[in-house]
Amino acid sequence: MASQPHVPLTVRQEGRDVRATTGRLNFLFPGSSARIIGETYNHLIPKADSHFALRWNAHDGPNIGPGAFYEITEEITLHWMYLHAINQQTLEISKGDWEHPQTRRIIQSGVRRNLQGGPEAEAYLCARLMGLSDTEYRNWREADDTFLSIW
Repeated sequence: MASQPHVPLTVRQEGRDVRATTGRLNFLFPGSSARIIGETYNHLIPKADSHFALRWNAHDGPNIGPGAFYEITEEITLHWMYLHAINQQTLEISKGDWEHPQTRRIIQSGVRRNLQGGPEAEAYLCARLMGLSDTEYRNWREADDTFLSIW
């Protein structure tokens, strides 16, 4: 894994709520504690890194840099923390969350923002980061585009 650190998470209590920011990301956790959000993030972000790092480091095509990789794992971590917090669930990220379609959308968006290489290179890297074959990625992408088009 690259040695470049994450952009530090800033947590600030805003009345009953907590604002967590890092880089371009900004999440408001209603009815939360700054200490708990900060400690939970610091506990979960290494898990996100290790879950996706082997896939990222093993990729043999055009790739994103460490900063872009960390931005993706930061967004995935904060996304699931937020969803679990607003649903009053334990702030833990399961294997199912790591492989969830919403996580895949975050990966796809992050790769699209940061990879210089065109649509084929994007698809190839996305498939690898998601742990999918090229065919599985294309099938997921078609199904996801169809699902999102109804909204």
